[in-house]
Amino acid sequence: MKFSQAELGLIAAAQRKTAGTIIKRWGILALMLIGLVFFLFGFIDSGTFVQTFVVAILLAVAVPEIGGGPKYHELVKLLEKARDEAQDVDVG
Repeated sequence: MKFSQAELGLIAAAQRKTAGTIIKRWGILALMLIGLVFFLFGFIDSGTFVQTFVVAILLAVAVPEIGGGPKYHELVKLLEKARDEAQDVDVG
């Protein structure tokens, strides 16, 4: 299976975005732990604590689709193309 330069660029961008997503999720986790400490020591009330955690969780889930780089559906199309070409080789 040979990939075009555009497809190789898409794969490289996906790898960079995945690494960035991991770093961002660790950052969100660190902020959540800081928020927990603030809550336990009484610096923030329970309402603020819950609202902050809900936003942090939604942000952690949405991080892979935010920003530049390939989107999930673009990578799926690339994999479908590779699968179809592999099936053509097996049949032919």
